[in-house]
Amino acid sequence: MDKSVSEIFHHFIGRAVTLEDLQKLSSQMLVGFQQALEAFQRPPLHEASAVLAQVMASAPSERLDTYTDMGCRHVHSHHSVVIKLDSALKGLQNHIEQAGGIMEEMRSLLEQANAVMQEELNLELESVSLTGTDIIFEDSRPTASPSQQVLTSPRMKARGLHMSDYVTMMAGIVSMLEQDLRMQEQIVDALGLDLSSEVLQNYCMMWTLRPFVDETVVDKALTWIRP
Repeated sequence: MDKSVSEIFHHFIGRAVTLEDLQKLSSQMLVGFQQALEAFQRPPLHEASAVLAQVMASAPSERLDTYTDMGCRHVHSHHSVVIKLDSALKGLQNHIEQAGGIMEEMRSLLEQANAVMQEELNLELESVSLTGTDIIFEDSRPTASPSQQVLTSPRMKARGLHMSDYVTMMAGIVSMLEQDLRMQEQIVDALGLDLSSEVLQNYCMMWTLRPFVDETVVDKALTWIRP
């Protein structure tokens, strides 16, 4: 059973690492959306410069009139920016879907590990003899609680860990990553052409900093799967 939980934990951390890689890619997508939106929202030349506005007014032409009627935007450039915005948004939406699927896997792995621990604990409790209010273990070594006494392997003992430590670590990581994913979902849902640059900058910062994720906890978990 110890080996089973160890395998579950290894798989769990592998999915967490995959999610970390997706996080880095999605952060680049959000920056791409930010850059494209800034280009889209950039004011027309005649509005950004009084000098250019005077020049355009003093030298009218058919092509200039057409350019002005289109909001002083180059058709090809404007179309290119719109494509970039759409591509970045679809990429972020796809990221949310992929990350959600990985989170489902991680929750399932946590349930499996918890079930293995509970089953092993139940088996141990069945093997003890009760005398009044005292619990006497059959191996006569009452130095640890049932969950600690049986739920250890040589590798776990070498690291001072018990099966419950692995399950607790998995539960903590799931909780952090769920909060992080909810934040990302809210940000993606809020993206739009009318979003202010200040708000979008804050979103980019939150996405990168991941305030709900304690990296030291994840780093500690990684040390548990190393030889």
